Amino acid sequence: MKLTPLVAGTLLAGSLHAQAVRPPLPIPIGGPTNQSAVRSSMAILADMQAALRDLITAQQAYYATHNTYATYEQAIESFPNKPHQSRAQVIFGSDFSWSGEATDKRLPGKSCVVFGGTAAALPDGAPNTAGGVTAINSSDLVCDAP
Repeated sequence: MKLTPLVAGTLLAGSLHAQAVRPPLPIPIGGPTNQSAVRSSMAILADMQAALRDLITAQQAYYATHNTYATYEQAIESFPNKPHQSRAQVIFGSDFSWSGEATDKRLPGKSCVVFGGTAAALPDGAPNTAGGVTAINSSDLVCDAP
């Protein structure tokens, strides 16, 4: 029996029509909703990092004026948390070092941390995120995975 192409995906065999069988397309794990959630989480983490960069700048300015780091964010007049921005706060401040953390209520259980100066001068050493990621170098922002 000879098969003659009729239309793409359809074959004619005598009086029988046979349709080409294609395997089903793979369905992505998690689907589009999960991808949207990851994008949203990434945007929130970026906002947390931006809040910490603002805190780094404010701490540097405070140190230049006072020869010590601020011990809490309210002491830094140039550092208001911006509306709708993640919250950054000073965890520790001294003459030699400081640490800070950013959190966001839209991403519970996740945080970003940073420190300035030397980790050895911090009471608990280099800061850790809520998920246990440790900041290794001064001024390096580290965050939990989304």
